[in-house]
Amino acid sequence: MGTGTGTNVKHAPSFESRALRLANLGLRALALVLFATAGVVFVSHALLLWPFTVDDTFITLRYAGRLASGRGLSWNDGEAPVEGYTSFSWALLLAIPHWFSADAEWHAKAGSLAATGVLLALLAAGAAWLTPARTGVRVVAAALAATLLALDPSAAVHAVSGMDTALFALLLTGVFLALLAAESVPGARTFGLLALLGLACGMTRPEGNLVWGAGTLVLLARLREERRRTALRVLLAGYVAPGAIYFAWRYSTYGLLFPLPVYAKAVNTDAMLAGVPEAVSYAHDLFWRNPAFAACIVFGAIALRGKSLSLSCGAGSLLLASLKPAPLMAYEHRYLYPLIPLFCVLAVLGLVSISQALARFAFGRAASGATGVALGSVLLAGFTAHAHVDHLRGALAEFRDYGAGLHRAHVSLGRALAQKRAAIAVPRVALLDAGAVAYYSEWSVIDTFGLNDRHIALHGRGDPAYVLGRNPHALIVVSSRSDAYVAVFDYEAELHRSARAAGYDFWRSYAFAPDYHLRVLVRRGTPGFALRQE
Repeated sequence: MGTGTGTNVKHAPSFESRALRLANLGLRALALVLFATAGVVFVSHALLLWPFTVDDTFITLRYAGRLASGRGLSWNDGEAPVEGYTSFSWALLLAIPHWFSADAEWHAKAGSLAATGVLLALLAAGAAWLTPARTGVRVVAAALAATLLALDPSAAVHAVSGMDTALFALLLTGVFLALLAAESVPGARTFGLLALLGLACGMTRPEGNLVWGAGTLVLLARLREERRRTALRVLLAGYVAPGAIYFAWRYSTYGLLFPLPVYAKAVNTDAMLAGVPEAVSYAHDLFWRNPAFAACIVFGAIALRGKSLSLSCGAGSLLLASLKPAPLMAYEHRYLYPLIPLFCVLAVLGLVSISQALARFAFGRAASGATGVALGSVLLAGFTAHAHVDHLRGALAEFRDYGAGLHRAHVSLGRALAQKRAAIAVPRVALLDAGAVAYYSEWSVIDTFGLNDRHIALHGRGDPAYVLGRNPHALIVVSSRSDAYVAVFDYEAELHRSARAAGYDFWRSYAFAPDYHLRVLVRRGTPGFALRQE
């Protein structure tokens, strides 16, 4: 019966296998396009936004520099140490360039940029791991997760800001994925990973402990009894014990439960829920502008079934915690941005789930939905890019101007004060923007906003007697005009009036923006300053 013909028929690839091979090739090609898009877009955004550095970055740099020089994590010499840096791990990391006398600002920005690069890779790996489909679809899912974050200008803003935001986003995303891993494959290894990531996350931002705790409690409640006992032993050894040691050191050193910025933002505000407008704005920008993204997130959470409960509780705890404090310096939703990577992963899972459900409905149970995933990925990436077009234009102008203004005003003033340091025994300056000026001048600094001053953080701003009672040689207030003082911040008006009455005269004005000038008053008789009365 023609053995050769029978053999050829037996080994000839079927139509289905050829179609599957072509589909996989198409999916891999799409993944390459998405990965390339993510890389080009993110790098382009980062380069365009590189001049942007946040003034608060220099607060952490001041602590880090003093640590590297052997003075510890303290703010001023000869005073009780205060905790105004918020992020312990970021301060430790930024001490490294100071040990080598390197450009610490550049290293802070490069470190944030590197953390975001690792975060993009983690998103890709997490999406591929969680996607219940064949290899080609997983590759597309991985590429899409990274692309969705890269298309958001917020990612680049936080990547170059020099703050701890990018590192916290990376660690928090690791915690969320570790929660899923511990529930999917419960064991000492996954519990240990969850403990270590939680410890690092909590040392980077205090609210990281809240997110980790809420998610972990749900995880423990869902585990079987024997697994729960194992988890408790591992978490006790890897998170609770070292965390308790760290907290005991913190409390013995600083004497407060939380860093000073927590008190400055949560105590010194009249509004009961000062963070609500920021939370509403965050939800509007993230979901209302891109409803396709929001819908996919919902379907992604549904696809995870019960496993999404720990994620929901963890993310929800961060949202709730953000409602009380005043969201100061909340550019690009800084305090809630670390949740966006999780939303990107959920959106990808939702897209795959929708595509597969539609394919099964239309073509039967065997259908994989590869074509739907490919088309949906392109559409979702396109909708996301379109949602961020106007956002990008505004961000480029705003943050480049901020970076230029910071170096023109704050950095220049800090360096000018540094030149006067040798003429004064213990030079002391009081000011609101206690970042770059404090770092570059190396003067003793009274932070009139309270981020680095215990008395002001706990008792409120607007106490001229306290500030002037510490005898600063210079006082810096913010004015909307360069030729005369016009208060920008109400509490500074009385401080300015009291200083003029106490013998402080005008020295110089530095323009940060057309309506934001650093106006420097110096006490009469201070050596090295040529003053003029207004």
